[in-house]
Amino acid sequence: MFRLLLLIGLGYLVYQLFSPKTARKNRNGAVPSGSAARSSGATGEKMVKCAVCGTYVPEHEALRGGPRNAQLFCSKQCRAGGRG
Repeated sequence: MFRLLLLIGLGYLVYQLFSPKTARKNRNGAVPSGSAARSSGATGEKMVKCAVCGTYVPEHEALRGGPRNAQLFCSKQCRAGGRG
């Protein structure tokens, strides 16, 4: 019986480790504001494509440049014309 409970517990731990993560809440029920929450898409922010390399970045992290600041870039290197 103990082995069965142990296997069920281990299976649950493995499931939690490898299942898709959603934003985790702290004890107060608030979503942490760290970079892990932002990079996981927990904010629901729009992703934009870099005009040079095609990398998608959150809109608030994109750098503007080009004519009338209409183009979006993932890094300073891409904005300067190189690859980043």
